[in-house]
Amino acid sequence: MAGNQTVPRAELQALIAAVTFVGIVDGPPCSIDIYSDNKAVVDGYNAGLREGHGNMDDLWETFWAIHSLISQQGWNINVHKIKAHTLDTPIK
Repeated sequence: MAGNQTVPRAELQALIAAVTFVGIVDGPPCSIDIYSDNKAVVDGYNAGLREGHGNMDDLWETFWAIHSLISQQGWNINVHKIKAHTLDTPIK
């Protein structure tokens, strides 16, 4: 991964990997829910396409380019915040 490796950059890289995979799935487009415990990734996603994501501009640019392509194919991506490192509460 290019750039300084930080937890938020690694989490965003995981989101990029997920949407990249969605783009190559052989099947009809649908809605995909992705859950992350990383506030920077969830807030960045919810802020939408914009400049000024700080030290993650390069990754956000990549993410939004892929997101645009899969959205045009009919995929709908939703990113949700979950509490970090909890095993007691099931995901709803």
